Order: sequence, then C-alpha cells, then structure tokens
Amino acid sequence: MAEGAVLLRFSVRAFETVLRVVMGDRVADDLSNKILVVCTPPREGAIEVALSPEEARTLIDAVAASVDDDPDQRPILDLLRGQAL
Repeated sequence: MAEGAVLLRFSVRAFETVLRVVMGDRVADDLSNKILVVCTPPREGAIEVALSPEEARTLIDAVAASVDDDPDQRPILDLLRGQAL
C-alpha cells in the first residue's frame, strides 16, 4: 500500500452497494476503474481497497450523495467516514 493511502475495508455485501454507486455517474470512470482493479479478492468475508486520500474523499462524497436516494446506505457511509479519518 502506498504511503498516505487510505485502506477501506468492506463486507462483501457493503462492497456490492459501493460498486453500484461507483459504476453510476457520480464517480469518474478513471476512479471507478481503479477501484475495480485494486480491490482485493474477498478474504475472511471482506474486500479491501487502497486509495489516495483525495480518491477516498471522492468515493465518500459519492456515497453521501446516494444516501439521499437510498437511506439504507447510511451505515456504509458511516463505515467509510470512520475508516477514512
């Protein structure tokens, strides 16, 4: 993992929700592609993604915007915010 990177860890189910946001139009294609490439295979029921602080902020902002459409995503937003601090 690159120095200064933010390691985000998701349950497989939470990652599926994040992917729906990432593949939508709230995240630029280059970041969407990076997330798909750098995510680890599921281990012990979790997937990890290492992003720069700016990329993590972009992802968090996209998930935050999606909470307006789907309030059930709030726990995932809280998880992301907690890990990115």
